[in-house]
Amino acid sequence: MAAQQIESPKADAARMLVEVICERAHCVIYEYAIVTVKFVADEFSGRVKVKPVVRRGSKKNVERYLELCRRNGCHLSVPAILMDGKLRFTYVPGPEELRKAMQESLVAWEQGREQKQVSD
Repeated sequence: MAAQQIESPKADAARMLVEVICERAHCVIYEYAIVTVKFVADEFSGRVKVKPVVRRGSKKNVERYLELCRRNGCHLSVPAILMDGKLRFTYVPGPEELRKAMQESLVAWEQGREQKQVSD
């Protein structure tokens, strides 16, 4: 049986992926983290895609969680917020701090995407 393909953080070429690690869907931390991240992401006019990764969720979620742990070289705690596959927070920051980090990550992501397009 072939290994399942893990979705790349850059799988959506038009939007940077922000992933929120949570223990299970609809727990208090999950709700708070998702609402906060989506609230700030909405300010970026569709340039950011928010996706929860539930550690105790489906096989696909567990595989994605393990892949993110490998890429970041550590066990990812709950909650954790990753931008473009890179760990940015191990807590839920306030909107200002989150906005600043999202802007920085988005600029780096867009520059990387432009460089890739030039080299292709």
